[in-house]
Amino acid sequence: MSSWFLDVAPRLLEARNRREVAAFSDLIASHQQLLFRSALGASSASLGASVRLSAPQEQDDDAAQRYLGAIQQLERELADKNAQLASYAGKQLALVSESKTLLQERETWTQQLQLATKRLDEETVLGLEKDKALQELEEALLLARDELNRQRKLLEHSEAETDKLRSRNAELETQVADKSALLHEWIQATSGDREGQPPSPALSAVMATQEAAENMSHLLLSEEDGLGSEAKLVTHVTHSIRAHATEVNSVCFNTSGKILFSGSSDGTVRAWEAEAAASSPPRALGEYRGVGTAHPLLCVRASEDGALVLGTGCDRKCFVWRVGTGRVMQTLTGHKGKVLAAEFSPVVPHEVITGSSDRSLRVWDVMRGVRLQTVSCVSSCNDIAAPSGADAGFVQFASAHQDGARPP
Repeated sequence: MSSWFLDVAPRLLEARNRREVAAFSDLIASHQQLLFRSALGASSASLGASVRLSAPQEQDDDAAQRYLGAIQQLERELADKNAQLASYAGKQLALVSESKTLLQERETWTQQLQLATKRLDEETVLGLEKDKALQELEEALLLARDELNRQRKLLEHSEAETDKLRSRNAELETQVADKSALLHEWIQATSGDREGQPPSPALSAVMATQEAAENMSHLLLSEEDGLGSEAKLVTHVTHSIRAHATEVNSVCFNTSGKILFSGSSDGTVRAWEAEAAASSPPRALGEYRGVGTAHPLLCVRASEDGALVLGTGCDRKCFVWRVGTGRVMQTLTGHKGKVLAAEFSPVVPHEVITGSSDRSLRVWDVMRGVRLQTVSCVSSCNDIAAPSGADAGFVQFASAHQDGARPP
């Protein structure tokens, strides 16, 4: 239908216009002919009158009658032509009116065609957006299925561990019951020994085992006392602070160890004074927040030179801040799933590797905000580690994955 309006209809209107112009040309020519014949009739009448006045009475009446009959015949033909011309003019006026109606209809159809084309374009754009949204939903569904499978495996593993713990608990309860019976017998034997009765063989074996264990523990304690004070085991909490409004998912120190960064589900990274005195809580040094986001942050890392800090999270982005300013320096986008892990290069401070639940690892240049390399994996990446030290470079790194493997 649209091709007919665009191709056939214009040709039909052009043909109709040509016919209308030709009809008006004929009408003008007919009017001119009518005027000419009217003038001719008038001149013929005046000529006949002059002939009748000037002709002698003795002129032949037959010639006059023939001349008059010819004039009357011409007048009748002229009247017929005038009637035909009037009829033709009426038809041409009707055609003109019909042409105007067709032109109006053409304009109406053209407007409707433009509206239909615009609506079709809008529906096409909506269709493309729906396809894109459907593809994203399919990818999210695939990731959700993978996460569900992982949780199911963890649940099965937890159930197996629970069964083992229950079995171990039953064994321990049995051992405790046996030890209680032996202890009761030992108490009785002790009281009997005081009365001069010897203990049973089983009780004697238990007492010998207990004495050997006590001797071993004394030996270990004496060796412990001989150790130096270079390595100390932390036995108590130095500071406990309310760092964020919600759970804290990741923490890291800078290279000097003087600043502690914490990343939380409230979408912020906060810096703390790590070398606080034991009597006072650590002091907050700053807060870093992503632009237009409040999604949970899952990983926080500091660069080797201490100038940058990054945070990755559930919005599929990686934010990079300059330490001290609190402003977002770069926003790295491209992952299709949660960005679960990240690590700075130990040699090139402005290069970062990120791992995501979309089964990919990506290397970035944070100064330019561009992706340098992509490594495809078979499962979700849960953690990333790179060797420290300037000699290690950024060639080698390790990543932990959902299926228990790592990239070669």
